[in-house]
Amino acid sequence: MKYSPSIIIICATLSLNAIAKVNKFEDEIKERKASFTQIEELNDQIEADLKSDEIPWPVLLANSSNLLAATSSLSGLFPQGSHENSRAKQKIWNTPTKFKNELALMDRHFHALNTAILQKDTNAAKLALKKANSTCNSCHRKYRSWW
Repeated sequence: MKYSPSIIIICATLSLNAIAKVNKFEDEIKERKASFTQIEELNDQIEADLKSDEIPWPVLLANSSNLLAATSSLSGLFPQGSHENSRAKQKIWNTPTKFKNELALMDRHFHALNTAILQKDTNAAKLALKKANSTCNSCHRKYRSWW
């Protein structure tokens, strides 16, 4: 059976469009995964350093600054439709204002952490970190699939 060149071209174009649609948000998904991984690692390191007998304030400040950069990048990494092939729930886009408010709250807590570290206030830093972690956990329960 012979296929006309136009049918082959149409099929190839449709296949390429389907592939492009699936991979459309691949970069955003990778970037937000990397940001969340970095946030988790820095968070763990900061928590450990705050429990230390000799608190390494310069290290804490550097890690806190990196943490702020990672959290501020998140707001642009959830374009509409990027839940496909990710662990993000559609609920993010169904209630975008609520989701953005939660991200902003997390960011404010990490800014408070940074301020406390600048002031070398261990108790305020621990409290800000606790509040940030609480916000993270709450958001994950609402907006992230575990499978």
